[in-house]
Amino acid sequence: MNYDRPPLIDHLAAAYVLGTLSARARRRFERLCRTLPSAADAVRDWERRLGGLAEPVPPVAPSPQLWHTIERRTLGVREHPETARQPEARTRRERSESSRLGDWLRPLLGFACGLLLAVGLVRLYPQGFVPGEPVDETALPASYIGLLTNAEGQPVLLASIRRHGRELQFKVLKPLTVPAGKVAVLWALAPNAAPAVVGVVPFAGGETAAPLAKATLTLAGSAEQLLSNVPKLALSFESAPPAAGAAPSPFALEGNCVKLW
Repeated sequence: MNYDRPPLIDHLAAAYVLGTLSARARRRFERLCRTLPSAADAVRDWERRLGGLAEPVPPVAPSPQLWHTIERRTLGVREHPETARQPEARTRRERSESSRLGDWLRPLLGFACGLLLAVGLVRLYPQGFVPGEPVDETALPASYIGLLTNAEGQPVLLASIRRHGRELQFKVLKPLTVPAGKVAVLWALAPNAAPAVVGVVPFAGGETAAPLAKATLTLAGSAEQLLSNVPKLALSFESAPPAAGAAPSPFALEGNCVKLW
């Protein structure tokens, strides 16, 4: 394989950071990173670009019992002889520990699936998310990407737009219900500033938008003008489109807005 092509290195680095390379390809790429500085630089660049999307996921400290269960199942750590003579109690405890393991991993897995879906779909079908300019199939177009999560840290809504575009595209990742008589309003959350209205997302009140449902919001200016200093986006449900300077209702969704270029 010719590793002198920057687009190929960029593609492999993105797949490596997302965890979509096979085990064999991953080991081969890790060896390449140790000998080719441009490959290591590409990995760090993708980690920087995608790292911001992981911040909404709250950290959860696993219990010592959970670590013991993981060690026993993965490393073959043996039980104490006294414990081994109590299979029924051990089975109940394992069920309980497995349940805790699931509770710990569920938000993380949910976010990981959302992140893989978000970035994977954007890379595979950029024209479906950020239309309006010719697409270079070897690289992700310069874009703003927002991943909005609910109170449990689950990805619900993906927002994406070309860096200089005005058509903000939305993809629903989990069912999103807009209460009857309400409108969904997108807010830009800039540091040391009050929340600013971006616009009304055209989801119908009183209805539930199913996963993969789409919507488009036309911005008043280009994404670069409106989002260049905005690290976070949020969604609230309002009785009517708010006027400039109005305060938002409690946010239903919130998440990071990152630059991918």
